[in-house]
Order: sequence, then structure tokens, then C-alpha cells
Amino acid sequence: ELPAAFQAQLPYFSNGFRMGTFLRNHDMARTMVSFGGDPEKAKSAATIFLTSPGIPFIYYGEEIGMNGDKPDEMIRTPMQWTGLSGAGFTTGTPWEAVNEDYISINVAAQTDDASSLLSHYRQIIALRNQYSALRTGEYYSVETGNRRVYAVLRIDGDQAILILINLANSESTDYALSLESSSLRGEYQLTPLLGDGEFTNLICGEQGEITGYIPLANLPANGNYIILLERVP
Repeated sequence: ELPAAFQAQLPYFSNGFRMGTFLRNHDMARTMVSFGGDPEKAKSAATIFLTSPGIPFIYYGEEIGMNGDKPDEMIRTPMQWTGLSGAGFTTGTPWEAVNEDYISINVAAQTDDASSLLSHYRQIIALRNQYSALRTGEYYSVETGNRRVYAVLRIDGDQAILILINLANSESTDYALSLESSSLRGEYQLTPLLGDGEFTNLICGEQGEITGYIPLANLPANGNYIILLERVP
């Protein structure tokens, strides 16, 4: 469930207003610290962040999983570009020392790794740029019947996208999607834009309602999906 402060802002979107969103900033412990160094949790956080309403601001280094906690200076260490001396940030002496993990956590190490956190960020940003529903579409919070399964619909005109995430460290099978009403009508075929799987078609009622829908029987641990819904003629 979205925080109350976030839900309170949703009515403003229909009036042309958009808020700035972020996972972390220069005064907060980094995401990777909060998740105990688990990159899969950081990926799920990024998926929710980048597919939610608003204009996202990425605090530097979050996209590669940089570490840092209070005091604030430790959250503002140099960007880790490479595993070379100075992390590719400088050949001199920076105001704050480079984090000791720069040799393994850096842009160069993750750039060509399709499974890396950086690649995950880049893929979702590309989808956000390609599909207006992820930027400015209507927002529907979908009930899943499982606290560890997150689901949201973003709809912009004829373009509809389902975001589905298993937040658990184990497979989830006990979930079903439900929504009282939406702007969807009829039957939809699902095509994954992020994640893999064979999805069953979605059938919406006359009010766009969704009842007991299971798009994928088994959601893998920490599975992240962004799925395009295409109307079946």
C-alpha cells in the first residue's frame, strides 16, 4: 500500500500538477544500505519508483548501488565510475574519500552486465521514455490479496501497462488481482516489456473491473514485471 502522503498527492495529477519523486537524497541513507546490500531489493525499489506518478529524480550512485549512511558526508562520497584509482572521479584528492567498495561497485563494471542494477535502471528509463502511460498515465492501485505482491495499472488513452512485483524472497503463488473499476474494457493480451513469462489474457467487466485475475501462476522471488496490455479485437 502506498504511503498516505503519496496518496494525498494523487488528486493533483488530474489538475495538471506533477510532483518530484526520489528514493534517496543527500540527507538519507542510501537504498542499498536500507536493503542490507541486496541488489534484487534495490531493483524492485527502482521499478516502483520509476513507474509511479511524478517526475523521478535519481540521486547519483543509486543506479549502481552505492553505499553510504550517516553522517551525511558518507552519503556524498565521489561517484564511482570505474575500478581504477580514484574511481574514475579524480586523479587528485577529493574532499571526501572514495568509498572502499568502488573496485567492484562502479559504472564500468555494470555497463555491459544485463543483470546489473545499472542495466535495470536503464531498461526502465527507456520504457518510461517510450510509453506515455508510465509517465503521465492514470494510476490505479490494484489489490493482490498478498502483502508481498505489488500491482499497479498505468493507463493513457488506449495504452495500458501493468506493473507486477513479487517483493518476497521466495516464489509467490497465492495472489489474485482485483480492481473495482477502470477505463479498460473487454479482453487484453499481455506482452512483457520487463521480465519473462507466459501470461493469461485479462478480461475486464463493463465497468473495467478486474476480479480474481492471476496473470502468471508462479511469481519468482523478487520478480519484476512491466507488462503491456493490448486489446483483443
